Amino acid sequence: VVPRASVLVNLDREGLSQVNAFDRVIEVVSLEDDDKEAARHRWRRYKALGLDCQHHQV
Repeated sequence: VVPRASVLVNLDREGLSQVNAFDRVIEVVSLEDDDKEAARHRWRRYKALGLDCQHHQV
């Protein structure tokens, strides 16, 4: 069990098993094609869980 926390900055390419344990998850994605594809997969999974995902280009 993960205690509830406000923010997680995820720098790993793996998705989170307990993403609902956080109020906000920030994921940093590189410009590498395989990294972007992994991020797209996580995005789809998070959306399927009913999470409100937002993309910010920096």
